[in-house]
Amino acid sequence: RQRPGSGFQYRPTPAAASCPVLGEIVGHSLAAFNRLAMVYLGVRVAQSLIHSASGTDWAIRLRFTAFLVQLVCAVRMGMTLLSL
Repeated sequence: RQRPGSGFQYRPTPAAASCPVLGEIVGHSLAAFNRLAMVYLGVRVAQSLIHSASGTDWAIRLRFTAFLVQLVCAVRMGMTLLSL
C-alpha cells in the first residue's frame, strides 16, 4: 500500500497532528506554574509582614508555616519545569 506523499512529506503529518495536544499539556503546566508562583509570592509577602509585626511564639509558628508553604510551592514549581 502506498502512503500519501512520500518520504519527507509523509513524516511530519502525524507530528503536526499531535502539536495541539503538546500545546495543551504545556499550557496547563505553565498555568499551574503561574498559580504556584502567585501563591509563593503572596505567602512570602505575608511572612515578611508577620516578621515585621511581631516576634511572639504565635507569629514565629505562623512564619514557619508560611515558609513551609513557600518550600512546597518551590519544589512543585521545579517539578513542573522539569516535566516540560
